[in-house]
Amino acid sequence: MIDSIKAIAILLWPFIPSASEKIAGWLGFKIKSLSQVKKPLKIRKIKKAQILFKKIKLEKKEKELAKEADKKMTVSFDEWKKLELKVGKIIDVKDHPNASKLYLLDIDLGNEKRTLVAGLKNYYKPEELKGKLCIVFTNLEPKTIRGIESKGMVLAAVNKEKDKVVLIEPEKEIEIGSRVE
Repeated sequence: MIDSIKAIAILLWPFIPSASEKIAGWLGFKIKSLSQVKKPLKIRKIKKAQILFKKIKLEKKEKELAKEADKKMTVSFDEWKKLELKVGKIIDVKDHPNASKLYLLDIDLGNEKRTLVAGLKNYYKPEELKGKLCIVFTNLEPKTIRGIESKGMVLAAVNKEKDKVVLIEPEKEIEIGSRVE
């Protein structure tokens, strides 16, 4: 039994050296190399073991993680003002040639037209999207998605299970190109 504990301490030494060295100290030997695993331990007086690891209080840890998450979610007003969100109208919907779950949306923003890549194929048919008003993140850096450059992003809400996606659209009619503030 002692040799098994000794072997565990030696084998864990590269990963948790301080804990392994504490165990070795209690058993009365020093870890020098992994080859010591094969040598039986000469029985000496075993020191009284102490608690090796402090118990993690889950409630405290969860509160700390929640605080961290809150910090990460905070956006300053100045940062918010940098976002350019505009009302757009979906004028055409095409299948993405290189992706089964993506559409290519042609969007009219009033003063310009853009093509966006959107992962809405599992949730909407093309005829449900065509003609809809939507909110478009217009100053998002362009990104090539499966070979097609997307010049913005349509905003949508997603439930926790990620099995329902709903396009965010203005409640009432408003001019295309209107800014969300």
